[in-house]
Amino acid sequence: MDLTVGQKATRSLTLTAEHVQKYAEMTGDYNPLHFDEAFAAGTKFGKLVVQGGLTTGVLNALVA
Repeated sequence: MDLTVGQKATRSLTLTAEHVQKYAEMTGDYNPLHFDEAFAAGTKFGKLVVQGGLTTGVLNALVA
């Protein structure tokens, strides 16, 4: 995609449970915050969250 100064571009991706599972398989990150709804409900997030490395990977893809 060719852009010039002043132009804007958008991109979106909805991360799914499948993304979280595949990332865990590759990295070994099976923290209950990502998989255990009851555990995650008791955290400051209140629900499941994706791994930080997964969101960082998405950010890297946006600027690559």
